[in-house]
Amino acid sequence: MGLADFTGKKVALVKDYAYTELALKHQPDIRPVYVDTVLDGLKAVVVGKAEAIIGDLGSMTHKIQQFNLVNLEVAALTRFQTKGLTVGVRDDYPALVSILNKTLQTITEEEQLQIRRRWADIQAPRKRVVLSDKEMAFLDAHPVIRVANEPDYVPFDFRIDGKPAGYSIDYVKLLAERLGIRLEYVKDTWGNLLKKAEKREVDLLHSLFKAPKERERYLNFTQPYKEVLTAIVVRRDVEDITNLKELAKRKVALAKGDSLVAILKKSVPDAQQILFDDYQEVLKAVAFGQVDVAVTELPLAAYQIRSLSLTNLKITAGLSNLGDRDQR
Repeated sequence: MGLADFTGKKVALVKDYAYTELALKHQPDIRPVYVDTVLDGLKAVVVGKAEAIIGDLGSMTHKIQQFNLVNLEVAALTRFQTKGLTVGVRDDYPALVSILNKTLQTITEEEQLQIRRRWADIQAPRKRVVLSDKEMAFLDAHPVIRVANEPDYVPFDFRIDGKPAGYSIDYVKLLAERLGIRLEYVKDTWGNLLKKAEKREVDLLHSLFKAPKERERYLNFTQPYKEVLTAIVVRRDVEDITNLKELAKRKVALAKGDSLVAILKKSVPDAQQILFDDYQEVLKAVAFGQVDVAVTELPLAAYQIRSLSLTNLKITAGLSNLGDRDQR
C-alpha cells in the first residue's frame, strides 16, 4: 500500500505541518481533511471521517499507544521524507544560529542516547521502591491481595482460556512482583465486582475511573496510569448519532456498574438506558437491533467489534470529555 492508493479518498492532514505540504505535492488527488493535531487526525480515522492519516511516524505511533487506538495500524512509509527536525530562529538573530550549530556539535553520542532512552521505548534502569516501616508492616500482614478480574473489558482486563489477561493485569502483576506479594483473582462481572469491593470481598480494583463520586465511599484511588477515549457505537446504516446530545430519546446500551451510567443520566437525562452484565452483550445488543447505540471505551469497542465479527457496527464518535469524569 502506498500514497497512490488514496487517490480520491479522504486523508487527514495536520494544518501547517511540513509533511502536509509534501503529501499534497506528491499526491494532489487526495481529498484532505484538515485537523489541528495528530490526535485529532487519528480520531478522524477511527470514526470514519477519514480513511487514513499522513504524518510523522513517531508522533502517530506514540499517540496510538497512549490512547490504545488498537484498530489503527501503520500501513506504509511514504516515498517522500523530510530531512529531519531542526531549530528555527528569528531571522534578525543570525548570530544565534551560528551559536546553536556550534553547540549542537558538542552533544555527545552518549547524551543523544540518553535522550532517546527517555523518549523511545527502551528499557530504563529499574527504580528501587522505598517503603516506610508502616508500609512494610502492612505488606507483611497482607502477603496476598485479592484483585478484580472482569470477563471482557478488553484490552485492559479480560480472560484468555480462563486466565486473567490485559494491559491492567500486566500492570498489576508488575506491581506485585516489585513488592513481593501474591495476587489472588476474584472473577466476576464489573457490577458484581463493585459490590464485592464495597463489602471488602475484593482488595484491589483496577481499570476504573474516579467516578461517580459514590465510589469514594469505599475506595481510595492511586494516581492515574492510563488515559482513554470513549466511543459511541451504532449500526452502519445509522447516520444521525454522532455526539452525546443525539442520544436523547434513544435506547442506549451500557454495562452495569460502568461510570458512564451515572454520567449519561446527568448529561442526557432523557436517554433510555438498557443495562447489560458484560461488554460483549452491550455491543451485541446494538448489532442485533435491541438498542440504538452503545457507549463504551474506544479500545474496548474496537477490539470487540473485530473479535466478534460485528461487521454491521461502526464507531461514530470518539469522546475525550464526559461531564466531570477524568478520562484517566
